[in-house]
Order: sequence, then structure tokens, then C-alpha cells
Amino acid sequence: MSGLKIFQIVEIICFLTALLWAKRLRNTVFIWSVPYMLIVVFTDVVSGYLDVSINNSNQWLFNLYLPFQHLFFAILFYGALNFTASKRLVIFGAIFFFLFYFINLISLQGFYDFNNYSFVVTSFLMILYSGQTLLRMVKSEKMDSIFNQPFFWVCASCLIYFTGFSVFFAVYFYYKTSDNALNQMQALYHIMTRYIITIHYLLLIVALCLTDERKIYDYYNNC
Repeated sequence: MSGLKIFQIVEIICFLTALLWAKRLRNTVFIWSVPYMLIVVFTDVVSGYLDVSINNSNQWLFNLYLPFQHLFFAILFYGALNFTASKRLVIFGAIFFFLFYFINLISLQGFYDFNNYSFVVTSFLMILYSGQTLLRMVKSEKMDSIFNQPFFWVCASCLIYFTGFSVFFAVYFYYKTSDNALNQMQALYHIMTRYIITIHYLLLIVALCLTDERKIYDYYNNC
């Protein structure tokens, strides 16, 4: 089995940060980062073992991971978007995702190939929620600095991660009939995995380090 990749190391650091900060996160939506990051680390470690050690497909494992990913960020944005209409949007978005996820898993892309259609649905919704949250923070006249708010870093993390991979899958769908293009897409995917996922979890670490009850309380009062 090969050594850990840089993004896997950052994932482990993010999980340990959530674990160490659990007392501060306890009364906030960010407490869900503890079980979520455990699932992230478990998924990547097991998928690496399947891929490298026994040369077996690991795509089905990522398909099982997708609902947890959507649920975690939906919970964060449900907490960030403190208006009834916005919260309903998150709820309806989650219902739509899970309905589409099971249809896709059973009838469209199947269990053993990566369900990128479901990932694109999650990406669209998380980009939408991130934009809404950032817009409310920017428009707020009471907030001193958005950079001190953990939700800002969550939004930045999601925009980089979900936009980056959505663009990749869009290009992949366009060029998938060409073998040469597919080889280039695979090379690009490895580069994106190395950098975008690393940045994604580094920004989540920043969000976790900034989180405490007072800042979340101030966010709800000022945004």
C-alpha cells in the first residue's frame, strides 16, 4: 500500500481539528464535522486500499459517500441561511437530491460506476447556498469583517471544490467520446484531486478554528 497523499493528510488534520475543537463546536452546526470527517477519512483510506492493494474498483464506495457529503453541507447551510425561505430551499434541495440519488443509483449510472450526475446536483445546490450566504454577509452593515466568520470559509471551500469538479465533469462529458481526451481528463483529474481537495479541507480547517458559540451568535444577530 502506497503512502498517504497530501490531500489525505489534510483530511486527517481536519478530522483531528474537529475532534480537538469538539467542545467549542458542541452547540453549533459545526459539531457535525466530527462524524463527517471521520467518514471522509474512512472513505479515502478504504478506497486507497481497494485501488492499490487489491486492484479493485472503489467507485461504489464514493457512491455511498455522496449522501453523507450532501447532508453535511446541507446542515451547515441550513444553519447559515437564517431566513425561513432559505431554510426551506435547503430542505427541498436535500429531498430532491436524495430522490435523484436513488433513481440514479438504481436506474441510470448504477452502483459500481461513480454517480457523477448526483455529484453535479450536489454541486449546483452547494454553489447556490454558498452564493446566498456570501451575499447576506457582504450586504450586512453590522458585520465588522466577514473573514472572521467561519461560514465565510465554508462558502469559499465549497465554491472552490464544487465549482472546480463541476467544470471538470462538464468537460469530461463533452470529450468522453475521444480516447485521447479521456487520457488527458484522467491526468487533469489527478491534478485536481491533489490541489482542489487539499484547498477544500484547508479552508474547512480555518472555519473550524474560527468557530465558537459567540461568533455564531454574532453571525445570527448581524446577518
